[in-house]
Amino acid sequence: MKLICPDCGAKLLWKVSRFGDFYGCEKWVETGCKGSIGVHYGTKEPLGIPAPKHVRELRIKCHDGFDKLWKNGGKLTRKEAYKWLQEKMCLDGSKAHIAMFDEGQCLKLISFLEEFSR
Repeated sequence: MKLICPDCGAKLLWKVSRFGDFYGCEKWVETGCKGSIGVHYGTKEPLGIPAPKHVRELRIKCHDGFDKLWKNGGKLTRKEAYKWLQEKMCLDGSKAHIAMFDEGQCLKLISFLEEFSR
């Protein structure tokens, strides 16, 4: 599997850190590029699709809002929240993962989350 850094176009290489394994930009030392993507625990399977920094930031905002729907006494169960996500975003279960969203999908979800919280 060849992964490309979404920020600079270099290769993403397998890295091991005390915070967990991930793929990181091969140009990190040379240029300071912070392109990266996490992996599913115990595997080398990426947690979604590599994205540029601004999309990674939008995904974080999406997850913050989405997690409030079901974590810590949210209005929905986890299962209900993912069903809501699938329906609102018109996605099947295999595509209903924020780590796979592009910029437009993130902005759409943020709008739906704001609407839901009103």
